[in-house]
Amino acid sequence: MTSLLVLKETDNDPLLLNTTIKIEQIAADEKNGTNASLKLGDELTILDLLYALMLPSGNDAAVALAN
Repeated sequence: MTSLLVLKETDNDPLLLNTTIKIEQIAADEKNGTNASLKLGDELTILDLLYALMLPSGNDAAVALAN
């Protein structure tokens, strides 16, 4: 659901996929299920976070995008 919502938001402005998100503590601390091993302070684009969310099913990437 997170990926669907993010893709809908970027549908009208694909350049938003290049927006950088800094990983906050809440995402870095996410240990439930699988994760993409995101670290506090990492900076990734929305596109990179979508890959991290969908390929390894990274719950931490979902938290970063939802924040």
